[in-house]
Amino acid sequence: MGENITLSLGGSLTTNIAGTDGLSDMIGIDKVSKKAMGLGSFISLSAAGAFLEGEVVLSPGDIKLPDGGTLNPLSFNIEIGYSLPGTSVEIAGKFEQLSMDRDNSTNRFGGMVSIRLFGETASLALEFLRADDGDNAENSVVSQLAVEF
Repeated sequence: MGENITLSLGGSLTTNIAGTDGLSDMIGIDKVSKKAMGLGSFISLSAAGAFLEGEVVLSPGDIKLPDGGTLNPLSFNIEIGYSLPGTSVEIAGKFEQLSMDRDNSTNRFGGMVSIRLFGETASLALEFLRADDGDNAENSVVSQLAVEF
């Protein structure tokens, strides 16, 4: 786009969204009676140190369970942040929502701070998330050390 502006767009197709780690752990892969396709898309925009990222993953059809029940998962994530000038530090805030049946959802929101180490080779991040599904609320703190090569 411009000298200091970048835009990335993408999409994905999953042949069986019920077989993905999160869903198969939750419902058990042996309990799914029919495969269900999954679709995903993302957008990432950055300009002058600020960035905005969004992602959505969904199943356009129902996941049928042997007991006659169905799931229709939808998940989206929005993150906005800023790279502090003259440093290797990024700060960001995020909001996520996950719904398995479109009627009940879990909302998660929080913040993150990340520092790049050894140039662009590694990063250390600390993230705080608060999850709220209407009945329960839970806080979590996660740290991650990532090394790219």
